[in-house]
Amino acid sequence: MKDIKKLFEEVKPDFFYRRRPYRLYRKDLGSGRFYYEFVGNEVRHYISITNVQDKLLPKGIEFYKWVMKNGGEAETIRDAAAAYGTAYHTCCAMRIKQGGFDFDWLSRITKGKTNFENMLGDYAHMAPRWIEGFKKGLTCFFQFLEEKVTDIYAIELPIRSQLWYAATLDMVCELTFNGKSVIAAVDFKSMILEPGSTKKKEFHDGHEFQLEGQKFAWNENFPELPVTHVFNFAPTNYKGDIPTYELKNQTNNKFSRDIITQHGPINLFVMKMLEAKAMGYLDKPSSKFSFIQGKFEGNFDASKHIIQYQL
Repeated sequence: MKDIKKLFEEVKPDFFYRRRPYRLYRKDLGSGRFYYEFVGNEVRHYISITNVQDKLLPKGIEFYKWVMKNGGEAETIRDAAAAYGTAYHTCCAMRIKQGGFDFDWLSRITKGKTNFENMLGDYAHMAPRWIEGFKKGLTCFFQFLEEKVTDIYAIELPIRSQLWYAATLDMVCELTFNGKSVIAAVDFKSMILEPGSTKKKEFHDGHEFQLEGQKFAWNENFPELPVTHVFNFAPTNYKGDIPTYELKNQTNNKFSRDIITQHGPINLFVMKMLEAKAMGYLDKPSSKFSFIQGKFEGNFDASKHIIQYQL
């Protein structure tokens, strides 16, 4: 069991205010992203909350309009936005961990490319077009920290729930909202900022579902510090020299409500997870994995390098 753990990606938080109670490992499979916990000789699996959302919630008419508009380019646009978003999350975490941020670092050369290009991976060629808007988006997050956040408890923290799912929380913090101090989960939603664009980030049911799942899992794991509020954060393409941002309060979302059943009231998020369980969406994925490892010289013997594990 110890050997196979090395072949999975351990998901570590960028920051957590206390010792982690357990470790989670992650692997992307054809059926989605799964998290694993190794407890003695037992392997526990948890499906990503975003995968549950994709299976349970309809995409909505706007999504299909977007697909029709972009046609064959839709997948490329999605993947490019994901690379941009990953870079944005990374820089937001750097600001918190380092206590500051060097904007010029993005343009410094490392291994023949700028640091920004290195973060973008396959979309490094977009760096010249994106760089200024990217920095502008970062100023929005930094302004949010200065204006609202008074304490931080977790950054990029993976946690699991007894409802068979796992989630990575962008940030759990204490912030000022309506003149009061609240403990909140904040999910970052990046947006590619183009010069002159007035487009704003759109939020949908999936964002509400993700946040409710994050709050539920956090409060299940850490009841001594309960999250009471949830927000989506997004940068804006502001004008002038004072950054602005959107902080969407999702606390009273539809999934946070109780509904009346013949067995009494039940939280809608919990009901949706039970529905997912009944539909088989949370079933254990294939437990057989193939890994290629090791080094050879001379003749190649596949049996020594292609390793099959059965969990």
